[in-house]
Amino acid sequence: MKLKHHCPHVALRSIVVALAALVAQAALANVSIDALPPNLAARIAGAGANAQLGLSVADAGDVNGDGFRDVVIGAPGTADGANAAAGAAWLVFGTSVGLPSLDLSSLNAGDAMRLSKSGAATNAAIGISVAGLGDFNGDGFDDIAIGSNIGRFGGGLPGVVWIVFGRANFPASLDLGSLGSSGMTLTGAENGDSFGAELSAGGSINGDARPDLLIGAPFGHSFGGGAYAVFGTTLPSLSLSMSALNGQNGIALVDSGSFNLSGIATAIGGDVNGDGVGDLLIGAFGLQDSSSNDVGGAYLVLGRAAGFSTGTVSLNTLDGSNGARFIGAFYPMSAADSAGSAVAFLGDQNADGRAEMLIADPDASPNARGFAGEVFLVYGATSFSASTNLDTLNGVNGVRIQGAAGGDKTGTSMTGAIDLNEDGRNDLAVAAPQYVNNTAIGPGKIMLLTPHRPFPAVVDLALLQSGRLDGDVLLGSAPTTEVGSVSALCKLQCDAVAMKLGIGVAHESADTGAVYVLRHGDRIFYDGLENP
Repeated sequence: MKLKHHCPHVALRSIVVALAALVAQAALANVSIDALPPNLAARIAGAGANAQLGLSVADAGDVNGDGFRDVVIGAPGTADGANAAAGAAWLVFGTSVGLPSLDLSSLNAGDAMRLSKSGAATNAAIGISVAGLGDFNGDGFDDIAIGSNIGRFGGGLPGVVWIVFGRANFPASLDLGSLGSSGMTLTGAENGDSFGAELSAGGSINGDARPDLLIGAPFGHSFGGGAYAVFGTTLPSLSLSMSALNGQNGIALVDSGSFNLSGIATAIGGDVNGDGVGDLLIGAFGLQDSSSNDVGGAYLVLGRAAGFSTGTVSLNTLDGSNGARFIGAFYPMSAADSAGSAVAFLGDQNADGRAEMLIADPDASPNARGFAGEVFLVYGATSFSASTNLDTLNGVNGVRIQGAAGGDKTGTSMTGAIDLNEDGRNDLAVAAPQYVNNTAIGPGKIMLLTPHRPFPAVVDLALLQSGRLDGDVLLGSAPTTEVGSVSALCKLQCDAVAMKLGIGVAHESADTGAVYVLRHGDRIFYDGLENP
């Protein structure tokens, strides 16, 4: 892998001076994202009241084949006439200079495409989840997926996810209800299972090297939950029900437990056991520990180079050889914890050649900091026990990353496998929305960890916030923005103008929402002050 070189020291010093002029702090430790100048960050503003642009955001790859990376963004609060929260998504096209700042209510031709469904019902919330698939159908263009809340609990309908195939030319708007051969319509197996409220994509779990799509359905199977993996194929069906998965076109991952709510979060693609095949992570924040405390957790399902012989995998019978279960930590101050609310893969952190796992508990109360949140970093390994308690992580098998302050709710969203400061090491970005009991207690934060050495057994993010850890802290733009979603837009091999990190602020501007795209080449993540 060819690594980028750092900017000359003169350029770095210029960036430090410019940032210092923007904020009162001595370094880049606590910077408001709306204070970043245009050469460091682009801002994409939402269109329409209550659109909640940025509730989901993802790297779309190069969907239109022009050589530039695109971004897909959900706006699930968008109204369709009198139908509130019918939802929409936007595909914003990259350019030769990266992604420009845009106002989606006032676009030029070719800036972006709006994706919605004509006649979508109230609370369909199209765009509640989005994902970039890579080249799912093997035609040379990258593809995207858009989820919805059509299958919400009590709604009486199965959920729906749309896959939109890439192509050279797109209209200004696209009706997801009339895709025809331009995409696929995926339908949940049960009414009201919330199929499509959570998406992840990009890795291959069945050994064919084509990217697969993982879709959460947390209210399915009598609230045990589960997920569905749909395999990439050069011969896609235009419509596919999850009840028709047979091991060749995909698999159903079923949790038969009581109120485990598996599928509330998903991740796909990291190779945690080093066998060359991508693996799956499925959050289950209803799992209990051996004392019947509600702690949450997650399931690891190992990919198979030879594929899957049947269409169903039971999450409850994973035995270490085919996957594992991780059980969260109990904090009496929290009363009920929620490990598995977010999951992600992190690139190799400890130099053993295997990916790591991230399992977040935003309700954790470490260090007597109520609802500060905690992220468990579990190291990849050649083998796993059938069940592991996350409170046993000790620096050898993993790390505990603990929230900086009470009420931070660290870990509602996170992303790994991204080199923020271009030092060749994988870094971590974690959202802390500062939102407790339906009340915003701060603007929200994005905690950026850019370590220059392996993590210790416990990482206290209070040290990051005070400038004593490698990394930075980005603050929300206003006291009630609840900055809450974060997505890698370019990973370890980035061109000179690539976008680096997408930060969704769905509640900015009275819920119109916005997305901040932090650029690659300006080294915002490197201020020259990190420890050597």
